[in-house]
Amino acid sequence: MFWFTSGTVPIKIRMKEVTQTKTESTQTKTELKRVMKEMANRFIDTKLDDIPPEEWARSLRHYLEGALELKTTQASVGCLRITVECRTLEILEHLWDDYCSGHLNEVVEERLLTDEIKMRFRVESVKLTTTILQEDYLACKQFLEGTFLFLLL
Repeated sequence: MFWFTSGTVPIKIRMKEVTQTKTESTQTKTELKRVMKEMANRFIDTKLDDIPPEEWARSLRHYLEGALELKTTQASVGCLRITVECRTLEILEHLWDDYCSGHLNEVVEERLLTDEIKMRFRVESVKLTTTILQEDYLACKQFLEGTFLFLLL
């Protein structure tokens, strides 16, 4: 369970599978885990000013903050953990619909693996798993509706 201080939802992105280029088929699991770490670091470290204008629309940050109108409040490496703030119930529902339809995962896979990372790690493609827990969605929804109950342990 996630503890909410505002209308936030954690999103967890994990590597499921990596397809290497035909010339490279002997990379170790450790080397392949570096691909996920690099994608996570790129997301965390890259801001609007760091991306050429013609490439901004292809970034995951643009999709989250532009198309879904979310505010990224936290991100950490390992698997990539992104906490986003939903300012309205409508924004939360759009995020949840995008997640449930599988579209969010498609966008994450497409936008995290850059051409530079493909070349550097000799990777052709990655399969990622994007997770938003239903309990986190429901807690955020209750918060935004003003019906959130704080539990004391």
